[in-house]
Amino acid sequence: MDSNYASKDDIIHLRELMEQHDEMAQTAIDKAEKSVDERLKGMNEFREQLNQMIATLATKEQMMSLIDAVNIRIDGIEKSQSESRGRDKALAAIAILAAGFIGSVVSHLLKW
Repeated sequence: MDSNYASKDDIIHLRELMEQHDEMAQTAIDKAEKSVDERLKGMNEFREQLNQMIATLATKEQMMSLIDAVNIRIDGIEKSQSESRGRDKALAAIAILAAGFIGSVVSHLLKW
């Protein structure tokens, strides 16, 4: 037999190696597809969680409206407190004047 040609056993062995290679390649492809599918499933679950979270968040317009309402209430409270302090000071001044007046009257009466 000529050494330039492969023997029948060599061809059979080469065919077996090629079949093994094809099987290993297909196994690798199957594992890669499974891995990608699992990864995509995880990404989809994460995306769904984000969408659910986003659905519960307030919009910028809602938050600005709420902040405006709170600021209006704070302004009202501050105005009410300011008016209350003004009334308290006026009542204190009236009380002092009344006490002074009563003291004057009593002092004047005691001198008679």
